[in-house]
Amino acid sequence: MIYPNQDFKKAYLATEGIYRKEFDDFYKNNFKNPLSKIELTNPSMQQRGIDVILSLKTENSIRFVYVEEKVDRLAHRTGNIGLELDNGFGDGSGWFFNTKADFICYLILNENKEVSRILWLSMSSLRKRYNDGDFKKYPTGHCVEDNHRKASSIKLIPISELEK
Repeated sequence: MIYPNQDFKKAYLATEGIYRKEFDDFYKNNFKNPLSKIELTNPSMQQRGIDVILSLKTENSIRFVYVEEKVDRLAHRTGNIGLELDNGFGDGSGWFFNTKADFICYLILNENKEVSRILWLSMSSLRKRYNDGDFKKYPTGHCVEDNHRKASSIKLIPISELEK
């Protein structure tokens, strides 16, 4: 694993980094092309919604795959994941509309905070499927995160629908 710097490594491992092994094992076990590198991004890339860059070896080159990582602690109970439409900062933007990631890797935790399933979702497919008008039929939730201290507006999408 490559970290941009030691301070970032400490901060990352203290938060969602607890699930780093689960993310990395998923990446290593689910790509046809050899995975040459899993690289955590720096804060500026993270602001663009890219948490990890996967480097995949193809026949003549290396292909980069940009991934946003999410951990959901309630989906096992609700059957839904939240897609953030508004980040709570008043600018009307959430990661769903602004991420530059190619994919989202969603870890769904059970009541014991263990990974019960992993969703690998294509951002281009999600955006085609759920344009702004299509979101009206889904319930709206709110999520308050300590790092924001702001309430995000999310749409609750059934996991069963995403797996189709």
